[in-house]
Amino acid sequence: MPLNTLPVTEGLRLGAAFETVPGRAAPAGPYAGAVAVVGLGYVGLPTALGLLAAGTEVIGIDVSAQRLAAIRAGNVDLLPSDLERLAEFDGDPRFTLTDDPAALARARTVLVCVPTPVDQHLAPDLRALRSAAATVVEHAVPGQLLMLTSTTYVGTTRDLLTGPLTERGFTVGEDIFVAFSPER
Repeated sequence: MPLNTLPVTEGLRLGAAFETVPGRAAPAGPYAGAVAVVGLGYVGLPTALGLLAAGTEVIGIDVSAQRLAAIRAGNVDLLPSDLERLAEFDGDPRFTLTDDPAALARARTVLVCVPTPVDQHLAPDLRALRSAAATVVEHAVPGQLLMLTSTTYVGTTRDLLTGPLTERGFTVGEDIFVAFSPER
C-alpha cells in the first residue's frame, strides 16, 4: 500500500507518549534505564521533561553552571506547560542535573541536544556539537544507544560518533548503538 494511502488512526495525538500518567511506573524490560540528555536548552530541557513525564529516569547534563542554576530555580525560557512540568519534577529523585560528564556512564540512552546555529552563509557552527560528541564518546559504555538530535549535515554522526567510537574499540551496531534523529 502506498504511504499516502495509509489509514489514519482515530484519536491519535502527537506527544501522547510524553503525557504524565498518574501512578505510572518507570519503564521495565529491554527499554528500561536512565536517559541522559546532553544540552538543556530549548530542545534538551523540554525533551528531558517529556521523558520524566513518561516515567523515565533522566540525567540532564549541561556545561553551563548558570543554566543548571536557572533550571533549578525554575527561571528558564519554557512554554507555560513545560514550566509547570519543571515545577512538578522539582526534587524528583528521577531527575538529576549535573555538569559532570561521568554521569553519562549511568545512562542506557544518551541524547545529544546541543545547538547547531548557522552563520550568514547558512553553514552550521559545530563547535558545541563537536565538544559534546567528544565528551559522549569519551564516557560511552557498552550497550548504550547514543542519539544525535542536533540538526546538521549528512556524515556528522559518522564523523563525530561512529568513527571515534570505532577508534575507542567499540563495534557500532554490536556493543554500542548510534542513531540520528534531527529536531528540524
